Amino acid sequence: MPHLKYLIFICLCYCCIAKVDAQSTVPSISSLMKSSTEKSKIKHYLISGNKRTKDFVIARELGIEGDSLPVSNIAATLERIKINLMNTKLFNAVQVNIKNWDEEGLDLDIQVVEKWYIIPIPIFQLADRNVNEWWVDGKRDFRRLQYGMAVNWRNFRGRNETMNISASLGFAQLLGVDYLLPKLSKNGKVGASFNLHMMRSKRMPYETSRDKLKFIFEDKVVTRSIDFSSRVIVHRNIDFQQYVEAGFSHRWIDTSITRLNPDYFLENRQVQNAFSLEYGFDVDKRVLKAYPTSGYQVSGNIVNYGLGLQRNVNLTTLSISGSKFFTLDKSGRHSTGHYLKLKASFPSNQPYNLQKGLGYGQDLVRGYEYFVVDGQSYALFKNEYRYHLAALKLGNNPRKNKPLLRQSLPFDFYVKAFLDVGYVKDRFFAQDNTLQNQFLIGGGVGIDMLLMYDALLRFEGSINRNKKVGFYIHFGLPF
Repeated sequence: MPHLKYLIFICLCYCCIAKVDAQSTVPSISSLMKSSTEKSKIKHYLISGNKRTKDFVIARELGIEGDSLPVSNIAATLERIKINLMNTKLFNAVQVNIKNWDEEGLDLDIQVVEKWYIIPIPIFQLADRNVNEWWVDGKRDFRRLQYGMAVNWRNFRGRNETMNISASLGFAQLLGVDYLLPKLSKNGKVGASFNLHMMRSKRMPYETSRDKLKFIFEDKVVTRSIDFSSRVIVHRNIDFQQYVEAGFSHRWIDTSITRLNPDYFLENRQVQNAFSLEYGFDVDKRVLKAYPTSGYQVSGNIVNYGLGLQRNVNLTTLSISGSKFFTLDKSGRHSTGHYLKLKASFPSNQPYNLQKGLGYGQDLVRGYEYFVVDGQSYALFKNEYRYHLAALKLGNNPRKNKPLLRQSLPFDFYVKAFLDVGYVKDRFFAQDNTLQNQFLIGGGVGIDMLLMYDALLRFEGSINRNKKVGFYIHFGLPF
């Protein structure tokens, strides 16, 4: 078989990870068990350490139904409460214990260490889709950089809301305001968000050729856009949410773009105005969302662009995805992750700027980072085996007066092997491109570094079906 060597390499990637002794992280509190009682009433919530976060915000994120705790497996229940609070990304550390347990009930003692919530973040972005494309195809050209400043204000009223204001210069001038209040009321059933972004640029991709984006770079502005959206979020419970989003976008391009690609907005149009309406849902039962090793997630959405109000835009997209994570041993060091996403759009003949297949964001087959595969529908299947190599804590200083300064800086390192498969169905862009309408396969090995249980940096070496070998750097989860 022509790809026998490639398949042997992928198999070896899955089999050559070393095994190290396990360390359990679940606290042992078996002394608190009462076998004669199924549930115990919570008399009081003893919450401490929260200088800004409201007590009711912490209480509603515990995932407790009613005012009682099941005591048949109390250690797992407390660990789940801790994970729920860590998943809010509000805290550096959480401790959950039981106090004053008697026949009348118990007190739930919750101690938290809050993060810094006002964080000025330098903007350092690329015109290219990822750092790997900029390094190779962009020849590390600093003119392709976007630079500026963003102020990310988390939890600014103590209700787990986020305000982000950003402005940047460089290859494009951008101004953005994003606001998210996940839960409006004390019961946490309804949330909301809005986003406003304005942009103008002298540089933009105008078509896909030889499976790569082609850019134009002028001395004048060649594109402008304004995007606004507002979302209402409904929480069925702590793990299940639905949302409805309405939006409007205005985009303008210069005649130099329409000459190069008349179908960018279709029929040589320079302006594209589009209302949009979206419904989506998300069921997220992953144990630790920043880097899950057990649990599952299912999400999907349906979006209509145009709403029948614009002649040049009438596009509907359907998307559904699911991931499942398995812990392979009691210690949790060995785990696997599996992901499947399906997306379809119709009708088929649409403006170029709305036809997105694989190669954008995390929707890619690893090993094809330098390429884009445009089309109307696609399927993507990702798999990983992970081994928790080491955990480090730096900077722990118990003599500091403030709890935040006493906290250590945790690092977790994982080694992994992965295998991805994708397929893009395309009817319009295959003339000058070769990756559509065929199976794309890529796999390899890598190292993941998780910082503060929140930020993830990935180093991956892979080989694809075309026997191209590469080393890539990514941020965030691959799925």
